[in-house]
Amino acid sequence: MPAILIMVMGMVVLNGCGGQSKAATTFGSKWVAGAKGLNAPARDFSQISDDALRSRVAANVNRKISEAPAEPQLKKMTPEVRNQVQTELARLRAIDAFNDQVTSLLASLDERRMSIAAAARTVADGAVRRGSRLIDDAQVLVRNNASDILQDAGCELAWSYMTDEEQTQTNAAVKQGTVLPTYGAYLTDFLGKSGKALADAVASAGRSAYLKTYNDPEIVDWINYGTGLAEKAEELTNDKATILTGPDGATYTRALFYFARICLRLPS
Repeated sequence: MPAILIMVMGMVVLNGCGGQSKAATTFGSKWVAGAKGLNAPARDFSQISDDALRSRVAANVNRKISEAPAEPQLKKMTPEVRNQVQTELARLRAIDAFNDQVTSLLASLDERRMSIAAAARTVADGAVRRGSRLIDDAQVLVRNNASDILQDAGCELAWSYMTDEEQTQTNAAVKQGTVLPTYGAYLTDFLGKSGKALADAVASAGRSAYLKTYNDPEIVDWINYGTGLAEKAEELTNDKATILTGPDGATYTRALFYFARICLRLPS
């Protein structure tokens, strides 16, 4: 339809093709309102821990991006609404990219979580001295205990690299029951320790579980036990100091994701 020039009180108003459209502007405003409710998963422990929920959130972001007004519609909107649409679309695309980054990180953390028992078994089996009495019983029990200790040592190292704000938010989430801890009583013994101090604390934790049975250097080499598990904990959290930058410019430690994924769980 050709453009129609209408004279109104001496002013020329352009109506028709190329002009502003109330329908397009309304559509853009509604799209922006819906987009503002979508956010990145960081610090939302439910989205870090719950794969299905995180997938639904990511799907909502992708769907909203696909529903964004096309260029012809944008041209018909008021400049204000057009800018709002473009700003929100850029934000959603940044969230989508960040979601992909988080998903990849969590997949790698799941692999580490699956490796904890095997890593602990290797250390424990190596620490039980060959030819010692009750070696079979010792291997089974020390191996089982080592897995718990290794998890707690990794959680401690991750915790120590989280920011004060992340620690505060985590404590609040645990207190509220939003998430539950999977670490055990050993964590408090390891807090603030790394290197040799952590190795000594790990060895002490191992010995304390077997004071009357296997706390004998002829059965278990507790020095290698403590050092081995402490080193494995460092390996599990080797990128804990790395910083991720969210789409809003906020920064997050990888340690936060480690702790949320491996050291916490959702209520059943």
